[in-house]
Amino acid sequence: STEKLVSRMTALYVAKKTLDVVISNVKSFITLEKAIFNLGVASGSTLTEIGSLTDKLLGMASDSSVPAIELAKSATAIVKTGKSLKDAIDIVSNSTKLAVATGEKLSSITQIVNKALVVFQLTGEEASESMNEFYNATINTPLAMQSLGDSIRNAGSSFATFLGLTTKSGKDLVEYKKQLLETATALTGGFALVGRTGSQAGVAIRMLTSKLVNMENSAKNMFNSMSSVTGITASELSKLAKEDLPKAIELMSKLYSSGELSLEAILKIFTPRQGASIASVLQQINGDLDGFNARITTGSSLLDAFNKQNESTEVRINKLSTAWQSFAKIFYDDLKPVIDGTISHTTKLLTFFTKLEKHIPLTRALMAGLVVAIGGVAYALGGVLVPAITATTAAMTALLVPMLPFIAITAGIAVGVVALYEPIRRYKQGLVDLAEEYEKANRQLIKSQEELSSMAQKAKIAQASVEAFSKLYYSSPFDN
Repeated sequence: STEKLVSRMTALYVAKKTLDVVISNVKSFITLEKAIFNLGVASGSTLTEIGSLTDKLLGMASDSSVPAIELAKSATAIVKTGKSLKDAIDIVSNSTKLAVATGEKLSSITQIVNKALVVFQLTGEEASESMNEFYNATINTPLAMQSLGDSIRNAGSSFATFLGLTTKSGKDLVEYKKQLLETATALTGGFALVGRTGSQAGVAIRMLTSKLVNMENSAKNMFNSMSSVTGITASELSKLAKEDLPKAIELMSKLYSSGELSLEAILKIFTPRQGASIASVLQQINGDLDGFNARITTGSSLLDAFNKQNESTEVRINKLSTAWQSFAKIFYDDLKPVIDGTISHTTKLLTFFTKLEKHIPLTRALMAGLVVAIGGVAYALGGVLVPAITATTAAMTALLVPMLPFIAITAGIAVGVVALYEPIRRYKQGLVDLAEEYEKANRQLIKSQEELSSMAQKAKIAQASVEAFSKLYYSSPFDN
C-alpha cells in the first residue's frame, strides 16, 4: 500500500542518514587519532599508552562538551613546554571547566593556566584550586582571563625570583607557591578595579614586589627616617619580603592604611608613575591580605557554573557530537585491521612493482592493472568489504603469475648469450637481481594471501555489524 511504501522509504532515508553520520564521524575519528598520536609522540608515550589516550580524551570530551581533538591539541601544546603527560591532562581537565564556565576558548585558557603554573612551579594537580580563584577573579572584578594572563606574563619573573629567595621547603613551599599565585590573582583583580589593564597591572605588581626588596637610595633613606614610626627599616622589610612576600605586602598596606606611611612616601618608593595605583590597591588590602584575597578569589563555585553551562543547548549539541564520535569508534575499531592490512599489503606490492619497472618498462601495463585492483579496495572500504577484498586478492595474484614464464624465458636467453656479448652480461646481472626481487615478492604474496584471508573473515564480521545496524532502520513502525 501507499502508506507502507511511504513508511519504508522513510525508514530507508533515516537509515541512510544515520549511516552517513557514522561514516562522517569515522572520518572525524581518524583526524582525532592523528592529533592523539601527535600528543603521544610529544610526550614520549608508548603505542599502548597512546591507545588508552583515545578513550580518556573521549571521556573528558563527553563530560565537558569540548571536542576531544581540542583537548588533544591543548595537551600537546602543554607537553611541549616541558610538562609531563599526566600534568598536561590534569591542566587540560581543570582548564576545560574554566573555559566552559567563562565561555572562553580552551586554547587560550590552557596557555594562561600553563604560564601561571610554570611561573609558580606548580603541577596541574597542585593548582586545581587555583582554577576556582581565577574564575572568581573574573566574576568579582572587571578582570578577564586574558587580562590575568597578561598580568602574569609581566609580573611572572618577579614572583619566580621570590620563589628562589625563600628558605621554605617541602609542603610549606608548595603552600607558599599557591599563596603567591592567589595573591598575584587578587592583586591583578585589585588593579582592574582601579581601571588598570592586565598588562598595566603586571607592571605595577612587578614594581610593588621588586621595590620591597630593593628600594632606590633616596627612597630607602626616606623609609628609614620614618622607622621610629613604622617600626621597620628598609633592610628589615627587604629581609621579610625575601622570606615571605605576602607578609611584606600586608605590612606595607597596614602602614599606608593607618597613615604611618604617607602617599608621598609611596610615590617615592614606587615612582610617581606606578605609585598612585599601588597606593589604591594597598588601601583596598587595608592591612588584611587574606581578607582582600578572599574578596577577590572566592564567593562562587567554578563547578556550579560549569554544570549550569552544561545545560545550554550549544553545550548539549557539542556533547551529542562527542557521543556520535564515540559510537563511530566502534565501527572504526572493527574496520581498522582491514584498513591497516590493506594499506600494508598494497604498499608492499607498489614497492615491488616500482623496483620491477626499473628493469622491465612493460610492467607499466601491469601497474595499471594494479591500480584497478586498488580501486577495488577503495570500493570495499566504501561498504562492500568481503567481495572487494577477495577480488583484490585474486587480481593481485593474477598480476604476478603471468610474469613467471616471462622471467624464466628472459633469464634463459641471457644465460645463452652471456659468453658472446659483454653488454648482455651486465643485463643478465640486472635480471638476476630482478629474479631475487621477484622471489621475495612471491614469498610475501603467499604470506599476504594468508593474512588477507584472515582479514576477509574479520571483514565479514564488520559487514554483518553494519547490516544488523541498518536493519534497525529498514523496518518501519507502520509495517504491522
